[in-house]
Amino acid sequence: MSIPEATPAARINLALASTREARHHARTTAVAPNEDRCIIENKTLAVDLCHVFGRKLSKFDGLMTLFEFWWGMVHRSLNLDTRWNAFYALKTYHKLFDQFKWTLVPQLATLDNYASSFDRNDRMKLAAVLEADTGPHSYIFLPLSPVMQGQAIHFQKEPNPTKPEDFSYIFYPFSSPGSPHLITSHIHPKFLIILLGRAMMEGLIDKNQIPNCEEYKPYMNAIEKIYGQWTKEVTEARMKADSSFAYQGEQDPFVFSTDEEAIPDDPERPEDEDYVPSSYKAFSIPTFTLRSTRLSAKTADTNSTEKGRAILDPMLDSVEISAYLASKRRAGDSPTRDGPHRGSKSVKKD
Repeated sequence: MSIPEATPAARINLALASTREARHHARTTAVAPNEDRCIIENKTLAVDLCHVFGRKLSKFDGLMTLFEFWWGMVHRSLNLDTRWNAFYALKTYHKLFDQFKWTLVPQLATLDNYASSFDRNDRMKLAAVLEADTGPHSYIFLPLSPVMQGQAIHFQKEPNPTKPEDFSYIFYPFSSPGSPHLITSHIHPKFLIILLGRAMMEGLIDKNQIPNCEEYKPYMNAIEKIYGQWTKEVTEARMKADSSFAYQGEQDPFVFSTDEEAIPDDPERPEDEDYVPSSYKAFSIPTFTLRSTRLSAKTADTNSTEKGRAILDPMLDSVEISAYLASKRRAGDSPTRDGPHRGSKSVKKD
């Protein structure tokens, strides 16, 4: 018996929010250094599985396509349900994270490496760097809002604490000049970069509200620079000309992967074995792959209840879907597997 190993092979199916939940939990637990404990306080009760870059952002087809292109991936293969985009946190931290009250910031050396590796004429140069950047990684725990003054980190040192000494406290601002509070995680830095880059671009983060902001400006400025690189416009002609990108044109809202297209788990992959905690008890969960089911932009706008969010109706007529699949299935239309961190593992440059 083995844990699920394969990284999702295509963009997420936004209409099936709960179908993959158990498998997603198992995959994330298998690679997280502290398994299913809170990444901040090391506790197990009232813990949520959180996404770094929100899964619903997969509906922004143009943005996802740019990430896929500059990361050296195959078109439509970036799945935000990948374990490298997920972590465990107490419900309070989950909510505060989604509200941009705190974040995790990659090391400056990592940011500088990514920025210097970007080449507009060779997308595989950056892809090679992302692929080589295996974790776990050390991130700076950084408050983004003064509201975090009311939050203290109550870190649990022992699995079953019995005395006050089994806990430690860390108080705002958590990180001080020359002494950052570091969090070790399996999360890939690229997901934190696009999260923070997009948030700063939209004015959701005020860098001046960050404690000791002058010390962390080089980090935030580097993230803004990298996000600008990764969202540079790419012409459709260039995407079509790049055979390794396998550009598929505009998103078809009802294209599923069939069973024969599903990518099986591969327990022999050494890069996955390296990240399985020795204390983890292996178990199996059924594996399947679904190509993204997404609403058209017009429908999403109609159903939108808040800026940037859409309510997605999962109810589809099975007869209509079966008929659609029968008419639309194409031979050899199988998405390329995303590597454990990068998404470029199986892409070959011609």
